[in-house]
Amino acid sequence: MNNLKLLDNYLTIKASEKTEDFLGEWIEIKKKEWEAMKDQSSSKEEEFERYLQKDDAKALENIHAIIDKVKETVL
Repeated sequence: MNNLKLLDNYLTIKASEKTEDFLGEWIEIKKKEWEAMKDQSSSKEEEFERYLQKDDAKALENIHAIIDKVKETVL
């Protein structure tokens, strides 16, 4: 979300230590999911970073939808 454009400004995100810890735990959970999926799938192996980017894309899409709704009510 860092540098996400919001109206005429860009967000600057600085994660706290607690947030960094949460993200580290989340990455470990996702890595376990990815390894389980990789073991069960006979299709082309997907890199872990690309696997994470799919979640990021979904989250960013949802964030943009929320921003659009807010813009409609503010503008």
